[in-house]
Amino acid sequence: MVACALAEHPSIRAAEAGRAAAEGRKLGARTLLPSNPQVEVTAGRRVGLWNGERDINVYGRVAQELEIAGQRRKRMAMADAEVTQADRQIDLSRRDVAAAALSAYYEWLAAREQQAMIGRIAKTSDILVDLARTSERTGLGSGLNADVVVATSVRVRRQQIEADRRVAAARACWQVCWGATARGSRSRASCRRWRCRWSCRRCSRRR
Repeated sequence: MVACALAEHPSIRAAEAGRAAAEGRKLGARTLLPSNPQVEVTAGRRVGLWNGERDINVYGRVAQELEIAGQRRKRMAMADAEVTQADRQIDLSRRDVAAAALSAYYEWLAAREQQAMIGRIAKTSDILVDLARTSERTGLGSGLNADVVVATSVRVRRQQIEADRRVAAARACWQVCWGATARGSRSRASCRRWRCRWSCRRCSRRR
């Protein structure tokens, strides 16, 4: 489950992209020259005033910036620090996503257990309501007792609605954490196989 959540989560992909950018800056910091050299070539044609001789003059100039006082070393150290920070950001994002996925998953399990428990209570409440109404019709019970049972049944129904809402919210949060991130067919298939294996193991333990 955690592997599915970590497969293509946006925050992890963003952190990995940041690390790739830091690696690119590190590669750029290794260059010996801080900038490209500039070459300037000038050509001129000259004609003599007295004898009419012609000649061509060519001038060239090369400019190159040089770093002194250990600037390249400092630039490489800064690039290494950025790569280290990017690695730690990836680890932090993975831990956050894994914790969120596990929290959402166990919240979904707790919500399902609550839904099942309240469902059993609701069935028992329906039976008690039927018995109370039958007793009231036959004269074996009072109307006040039937009203109390009906009021209790209404409260149980409200709790059942709340439990259904909690299950839906927990399932949506869980799918956002790991189900919705598996966009590729391979990731989606692996998540489905994991759910099948988990369900079969749980059912085999209950049997």
